[in-house]
Amino acid sequence: MYGERQCCGSLVSENTRNMILMPPSPCLSRSRNDSRTANTVNSRSTQRDSKSRRTVEWKRVETHRSNRESFMAAAALVIIVIGNAVVYAMVRWFIMSDLIRKWGGANVPNVVGLGICSMLVESFFLLNAQQTGGFVTAWSKIAPVLIFAVVTALPWAFLYIRLLGEMTDHMAESVVGINVLVKEKVNLKAVYALIQNGEMAEAVKELESVKELNPQSTEPLFVLASIAHGERDYDKERKYYREIVANESFPIDSRINAAQSLADLLKDIDDTSYLIKKMEKEVARLSLEKEQKFAQGKPGGKKGEDDFNAKLLDLNEARRFSSRGDFEAAVPIMKAYIEKNPEEHRILFELVSLYEKQGLNDEAMLWLQKVISKFGDNDFVWGDAMLRLAGLREHVDGDIESAKALLNNVSGRLKYSNQGKVARLHLRDLQDKPES
Repeated sequence: MYGERQCCGSLVSENTRNMILMPPSPCLSRSRNDSRTANTVNSRSTQRDSKSRRTVEWKRVETHRSNRESFMAAAALVIIVIGNAVVYAMVRWFIMSDLIRKWGGANVPNVVGLGICSMLVESFFLLNAQQTGGFVTAWSKIAPVLIFAVVTALPWAFLYIRLLGEMTDHMAESVVGINVLVKEKVNLKAVYALIQNGEMAEAVKELESVKELNPQSTEPLFVLASIAHGERDYDKERKYYREIVANESFPIDSRINAAQSLADLLKDIDDTSYLIKKMEKEVARLSLEKEQKFAQGKPGGKKGEDDFNAKLLDLNEARRFSSRGDFEAAVPIMKAYIEKNPEEHRILFELVSLYEKQGLNDEAMLWLQKVISKFGDNDFVWGDAMLRLAGLREHVDGDIESAKALLNNVSGRLKYSNQGKVARLHLRDLQDKPES
């Protein structure tokens, strides 16, 4: 047995050695090579698939991140716009608010306080925009955002700059002593423009504002009384006149004029004779007081203020007569005013309008020619007078050729202004009209 196992062991060992030493068959070698090639191809394919999946995933993440950044940037810009809109509303409210006017209007504390509040609100919204948009501090990234913020802030910035200008005006008045009557006169130009356009409610609101800012001035009250008379609101008219008469700090001439106007009003509306006599006595008393003050060398006010108010009284008297249709009384007063103030072209045009209302077109054209001659160097005044004269030549005289000649002059001299455009448009309308 032992010998057999030994023999068999030697046989196995010999066979094993023979198998190891035998060269592989060609078929087996090809099979192994094919297997390795397949494994390599599969491995490379797997790597490509994995890389492709990673690329797709990376693109998806990048797209999501880009979309999110775009959305957050847009949200940040919207926040900036909202912030500037809030500040604009604050500044606009400050300008229009009656409460601010009662607190002094555009004085230093109010304007500075508004500026501080505006900057705090602006900073709050800018910080929120920065956090929302995630803007970095690099100048190349944040510069466009700052430019956008500045551009959207321009509307309220312009309004605030105007307030700063008004504030410096107030400072100059308090420090240097600038005559407030000059400023008041500028404010009333806007009032007269509103009246001419028929915007009486806006004119009354503006006059109330001027009255509060200039409590020592009588002109706002006279103009308010004139508007009330035109609207047949006689109770308000009486109230304004009585307010002037009762205020002893007003110039004596203003009080006399108001008392006389009130007496005339009472006569017009058939009020009791007792009140009429009372006002007439008040006129006499104030006139005597005026004479006594002048006799004592106490005119009762600054000369410049008295002169200014005397001129305004003349104009208000003329306008009051005109509003009642009493043109014969208004024209002489207006002429006397123009004689003393020949440079005030606005009053010259008022006189022309008075003549037109009376149907005295020859007189109106005569005064327009005077304006054209006197203000030949002033394009605006000259142009208005020429256009009005052309209209009268056409519609009153029927002189189409004269009207065309006047319009041609305006069109040639003021070709780039609105008056030149109006002249050219009207010339086109007249081209087909025959000479009368």
